[in-house]
Amino acid sequence: MKIKRKSRFWTGIFSLIPGCVEMYWGFMKMGISLLTLFAVVFFLAVTFEFGPLVLFMLVIWAYGFFHARNIVHMDDEELVNLKDEYLFEKDMFENWHMLRNRGLHKILAITLIVLGVYLIVQEGFQMAYRFLPVAVVDAVIRVFDYIPRMGFGILIIVIGAMLIRGKKQEVLEEKDEED
Repeated sequence: MKIKRKSRFWTGIFSLIPGCVEMYWGFMKMGISLLTLFAVVFFLAVTFEFGPLVLFMLVIWAYGFFHARNIVHMDDEELVNLKDEYLFEKDMFENWHMLRNRGLHKILAITLIVLGVYLIVQEGFQMAYRFLPVAVVDAVIRVFDYIPRMGFGILIIVIGAMLIRGKKQEVLEEKDEED
């Protein structure tokens, strides 16, 4: 089967934005999921002013760029056989019940509530500028500017500790099975 190739010019332009070449070539699920992942990480990096997420954005961008290049250079048979799938399939989340068993859903819920409260407080400070002395509002805002980054840092530490503890428990369970 002979496939009509897309414009090399537009393919090159679209390859600069993760997911756009995939959508241009008709792989909508791939493109939407890649573009969404990039946008979400960008949003988090900007909102929480968390520089290291920019490195993750670079990885996503590089993946998208080289994936686009690979699609463009596939022969017709490979292109026909390429399935349009989301980056994150539904079966990836079949183990969500494990989150509930470990109480992680509570941590996620608390994190979301705290984030919501923080965003409301930030907007409250914007309103307070109109009614309170600027020096008082500035001092309080400076304190609140550090909270999301500190919270995000604590979250990363907690996740890392849980991963270490989980691996340690697996090793202990394997040892018990051997004995």
